[in-house]
Amino acid sequence: MSDAGKEHLCPLCLQPKPEEGECPHCRWPGDVLRWSPHVLPPGTLLAGRYRTGRVLGQGGFALTYLALDQSLEIRLCVKEYFPANLALRSAEDGSVLLKDPDEVEAFNEGKTRFLHEARILARFEGHPGIVPVRDVFEERGTVYIVTGYLEGMTLKQFLTERGGSIPPEKALPIFMPVMDSLRAVHEAGVVHRDVSPENIFLTTEGQVKLLDFGSALTMDGADRGFTVVVKPGYAPAEQYEAQGDQGPWTDVYGLAASLYRALTGQLPPTGPDRVAGQSLKAPSTLGVVLSPAREAVLFKALSLEPHDRYDDVGAFQRALLEAEEVVEKRHGGNGGLLAVGLLLFVGLAFGGWWGWNGLSPRRLEERGRSLLVEGEPERALPLLERALTRSAEPGATLYLTLAEAQIASGRPQEGLASLARLERLGGLPPEGLLLAAEAHEQLGEKDKALAFFREAARIIGDDVSLWLRAARSAIAAKRFDAADEAWSKALALDPTLSEALDGLAAVAEERGRLDEAIRLRRRLAEEGSSADAWRSLAVLLERRGDEKALLEVWKKIVHLEPDKSQGWRNLGTILLRQGHPDEAAGAFRRQVDLAGDDGEAWRDLGLALLQAGKAGEASEALYRASALRSGDGLVWEGLGRAWKALGRLRDAEGAYRRALETDAGKSDWHYELGLALLGQNRFSEAVEVLQRAVEGGGATPSYRLALARALTGAGRDGEARGLLEEQMKATPSLEGWLLLAHLQERRGAHREAAVAFEAARRLDPKAVKPLLGLGRSHIAAREPARALPVLLEALRLSPEEGEAMVNAGRACLALKRYDQALTYLKEYLGLHPEDEEGWRLLGEVYFHLGGVDPERNRPLPAVSEKEPLPEEPSAEEERLPEAVPPPKPLPSGDLPAIEDLAASEDLAASSGEAASEEKSPPQKIPEPIPLPGKDRTLTGS
Repeated sequence: MSDAGKEHLCPLCLQPKPEEGECPHCRWPGDVLRWSPHVLPPGTLLAGRYRTGRVLGQGGFALTYLALDQSLEIRLCVKEYFPANLALRSAEDGSVLLKDPDEVEAFNEGKTRFLHEARILARFEGHPGIVPVRDVFEERGTVYIVTGYLEGMTLKQFLTERGGSIPPEKALPIFMPVMDSLRAVHEAGVVHRDVSPENIFLTTEGQVKLLDFGSALTMDGADRGFTVVVKPGYAPAEQYEAQGDQGPWTDVYGLAASLYRALTGQLPPTGPDRVAGQSLKAPSTLGVVLSPAREAVLFKALSLEPHDRYDDVGAFQRALLEAEEVVEKRHGGNGGLLAVGLLLFVGLAFGGWWGWNGLSPRRLEERGRSLLVEGEPERALPLLERALTRSAEPGATLYLTLAEAQIASGRPQEGLASLARLERLGGLPPEGLLLAAEAHEQLGEKDKALAFFREAARIIGDDVSLWLRAARSAIAAKRFDAADEAWSKALALDPTLSEALDGLAAVAEERGRLDEAIRLRRRLAEEGSSADAWRSLAVLLERRGDEKALLEVWKKIVHLEPDKSQGWRNLGTILLRQGHPDEAAGAFRRQVDLAGDDGEAWRDLGLALLQAGKAGEASEALYRASALRSGDGLVWEGLGRAWKALGRLRDAEGAYRRALETDAGKSDWHYELGLALLGQNRFSEAVEVLQRAVEGGGATPSYRLALARALTGAGRDGEARGLLEEQMKATPSLEGWLLLAHLQERRGAHREAAVAFEAARRLDPKAVKPLLGLGRSHIAAREPARALPVLLEALRLSPEEGEAMVNAGRACLALKRYDQALTYLKEYLGLHPEDEEGWRLLGEVYFHLGGVDPERNRPLPAVSEKEPLPEEPSAEEERLPEAVPPPKPLPSGDLPAIEDLAASEDLAASSGEAASEEKSPPQKIPEPIPLPGKDRTLTGS
């Protein structure tokens, strides 16, 4: 039974029902459960495995519940010892308590009697007419007996449904199996003492079972001291006496009284009433069509005195069969015609009964075997059981066939009992071993099933199918050593057996022998060349992380199955993972061609094209995917990246906002949206978005640097500095030091700025920006001698760097090295003739040279890489003259961006959008709109 089935079992009948509404089996309305305080509530768990349902029966000494064995997932009966006159039920845990502590002796005596029933039933395990005992246990202050559950009704219910009585031709086929069961009971030295229509059960499969051995006695005298138990009308007079002469004849009376009740619809008078003189009416006087001979047999079985009855049930049964069926005339006039009609009717009825009961054991066995071969074990089973009860010495084939029918009918316990009898006759043949294995499989006893499969396979030796079955059983029992052995035996018999190879590979996988499993899977795939085999190999290669082999395997799979889109998708995923975006995009294109309007396929294609640097094609594929998967955040995120790469920052912003609508907790999406806003110089909005990214992503350096950039742009320099100083202590970076240095420059803290630029320089000695900033800071701090070396280093690394040229000229001017200043400034103005500050500085140089240009007629010299550094200046040179102003600090808009933000700024410039000042009215954030047509953009203007 599936897990889903367990969740919706009816609590009363324990069968599957809809989650809401009425149970289709027992008609429970599905609303409120009600139960007596004296019984266990539905759903109680007993012995850790039996879940109780409704109450099936309630007597003076016991309660019988329907129950579900949760281990085997079958319905059973659980009988609870509960003497109503002595016990009560605990409201807390359902335990059985004594009403009066002084009655403990009586309670224990009844419990012993209750267990006595289980011991008696155990004697008849495997008998087709007696329900077997499955378990006995003590719990909750009492004792429980577990038996099989039967579908059907009692004879008492059957009679009620048919107006109270049935004719002889219907009664005899019911009572003959009961007589067979009672013969077996008496032969085992037991007297039932409670034969009645309530304890005769008719199953839906056409079987007749004898129930309730709670009043049974053993004829060895061991339990003669038990109390008197009678059922009025069915118990003979001797059963009313504690020391009455009771034996098989006592059950003969109960059986005959039950037959009398079935034929007439009336109970015989009680034993004491008959002793007192009350007469027993003949069935013929009550309208029952019964021959005098049969009526005489019935009256003899109902005799008051035990010695006047039949000694045992067998004698009673034979007498009924042998009695002549002659119907006397009961009415005048056309009596002859009536007699002929009745004779014909009874003859046909008895002929039908004889077809059921009168065949020889051999013919019954043959008919049962034929039905079994035809796949109808349920119909075969009653015939085979009848053959068994009628056989004086049942043969091995009958037991074997009966066991096969029982197991095929879902009755494994009875099948095992039949096999046990067969084993006592001289051992189990291989067929019997296989049947035993199947029975244990049905019972969930996997280890036992495996033992029988292995034994059968070893006896036969060269049967591949048996070794395969043994291997499957071993896998089910998680006995991998046994599975290894069985698969290997099968493979030795047939080296091309794919199931054996597959099994050995499965065992190797389960036991963690990955290399061996891969070798076997590869062999299986290469020999069979099936896509499924290659897929199984791919799973193992994925586990081992063998990317190269995995790629080759998926190429084989798509070659074998070129029309299956999933294979192309897996191939594309692996290619993308291995850094081959162009090839991955080709695989995803095949997937798109096969899958049609599959939004996931278009998304995969778009992301691959994006990784391949084809932003335009990627945007088209992702745009198509967004129409098919509007709720897929990955589509919108990819579309945002594509539009950002194309310079469409406003559209990228809208795409990122749509992505965040699907998952507001994605920190990296907040980060990307923040960069898009930074690229548009919308610093305040960027701060809000990037703060969410930092909160979700923790101390991710790129998030914090971007937030610092946004804070700087928004004029919140103090917060930006604090954030950067903290970040540089934890994770120093070139970009972070540069941004911190520029923030120090903006507030005029040039020495602090120089410290930050120097830290950046140490991280990357070949980077020009730290050198330029360091030179600029030294000049602003009036330290031209310290500025000039770093500026010359910047010119060595970047000979046409204008800022290095002009500041080198500024430093030389401050150091009164006018000729050098003249050289640097002329070279600078040759590259930047529009710079007024450069012309002003050049004028200062001419002023100090007396207005003469000594190099007027010579070309402007380039700065030599080998030019010696200037000597240390004197104390007078150290101080920058007031006439040479320091370089102006860079405005906020000119701050160098960190590398992660450079693309955004370039895109903002290329998109033609004018950078807005923070003091201007804030721009309206474009609201996301539904996916547009091809002639519309994603965001409003």
